[in-house]
Amino acid sequence: MDLDKINVLVVEDSATMRDLIAACLKKLGLHNLSSAGNGRLALPHLARAHIVICDWDMPDIDGLQLLKIVRSEPQYEHLPFIMLTAVAGKENVSKAIQAGVTDYMAKPFQPKRFGERVIKIVNTIQTGINSNQDFTDLTDL
Repeated sequence: MDLDKINVLVVEDSATMRDLIAACLKKLGLHNLSSAGNGRLALPHLARAHIVICDWDMPDIDGLQLLKIVRSEPQYEHLPFIMLTAVAGKENVSKAIQAGVTDYMAKPFQPKRFGERVIKIVNTIQTGINSNQDFTDLTDL
């Protein structure tokens, strides 16, 4: 799959953070981006998404609720879902893992590390391997 064909859905209530995430993704060569300010606004974009990058703490439908909605739908059960959030702590990471998150990164994030993890997921999409990651290393928290 060509990078230009991969659609990344960024779900983040802060416009500034959405722009920062978009800039990082474009630097990686991912230009096919959709965005939404909360989980409810993200729902119509899921059908086109190959990867979801989502904040946790948002109005209306938050990131954890969106993750649970995504995982409850058979067509999205393997959709890579990255939680990129200031809501850190092992209890929250555990909740996200139990809900089926693919990766979990704390804000503020390092663009280089963010890029490495996104590219790892892109590579799994391109090779058709299930992208659920082993969360034994929580050193980013």
